[in-house]
Amino acid sequence: MDQEEETRMDQNQFKILMSNLNLRVEKGKTNQDYRLDRNIAAVQLNYKPDVLVNVEDMDGCNREEYDDLLRESYKRIEATDDRQRRGVSCWVKDKFHAEKIFSMSDPHFLHVLISNNDVRVNFLVIRILTMSSSWSPQEVIDADFKDRCGQWKRVMKYVDNLKDKSNIILTGDFNHGVISQRYSHDQARRFY
Repeated sequence: MDQEEETRMDQNQFKILMSNLNLRVEKGKTNQDYRLDRNIAAVQLNYKPDVLVNVEDMDGCNREEYDDLLRESYKRIEATDDRQRRGVSCWVKDKFHAEKIFSMSDPHFLHVLISNNDVRVNFLVIRILTMSSSWSPQEVIDADFKDRCGQWKRVMKYVDNLKDKSNIILTGDFNHGVISQRYSHDQARRFY
């Protein structure tokens, strides 16, 4: 570890890169139908992150080359707990100690404790799940945004119950919806 990297960690500074891999199981397909390419890892590594966060990650797809390239300097910690083995993950540089503390699948959520010397960071990754599309009936869209709010509240309850609330980093895909100047209070976004 060089002096600059050590100083960054001692000052509670991480270089974090978050990527949405967009690996979603479409109707009629399985995880094996998808490929996570080595070139994606190469692009991610160009940013030289200390922590690489992936949302919409997937186990069981063709990902060996991707994983092999990152495994040279990083450790993968995943929360691919849902029934389709999808979720969120992070790759933490080997120079840090990283320990999975907790995960859940609704929402996709991962809590990793990252430490180096005397510095400890509670690193939280979230992806709020969506269940409807914009062409659904309004009551379905309303229910979707109410569910998103419930997922967010579960994460906030988890954070509220943490004993150590220092050095929390929360990252992910919150799936809030588009906010525009034409937002009105009768839109589903009012629920979340």
